[in-house]
Amino acid sequence: SKQFVHINGEYYDIVINGNSLQFQLKNNDFSKIGLLLRKVLSFNELVKNTINISMGFNFNWILDIEKGSFRKISKDLFFKSDNPIHELFNNENACFGSYLSTDFEKSRLKLDIKPVLLSNDNEDGSLNFNFNFHFDFNDENRNNLDELINSWNIYFEESQKIINKI
Repeated sequence: SKQFVHINGEYYDIVINGNSLQFQLKNNDFSKIGLLLRKVLSFNELVKNTINISMGFNFNWILDIEKGSFRKISKDLFFKSDNPIHELFNNENACFGSYLSTDFEKSRLKLDIKPVLLSNDNEDGSLNFNFNFHFDFNDENRNNLDELINSWNIYFEESQKIINKI
């Protein structure tokens, strides 16, 4: 349609929606990242005379944890006993998450951590770590888009470093 295009490739997906371009690597097959980067860079070349106002790298991690332990892990990581709101959730079936944000390299890192159920079994859950490295563009840095795209691995490695702390 005029408002939405979805290109379903063998190794990546491309979604064009309004003023947004989204490129997604399938199956975390990083051996194919070169194919995706070539597509992203070719799109950037085609739209270089348009005004890009922002972009981001998104990485999603779901922890591989023992079945039945996600509630305890979420509480151990994020529950604060002196928080009056948390006290209202101090029970066996509560789950906890967090939102964190900081500057990293040339981006603003926004990390959203949420408990998720992996099946209809209420004990089969985990924590989903959603990393967004956000870049705002202005007249001075708008031409650095190719450089940023080619530096994706710096941002991936930072997300991996954070996950490895768990």
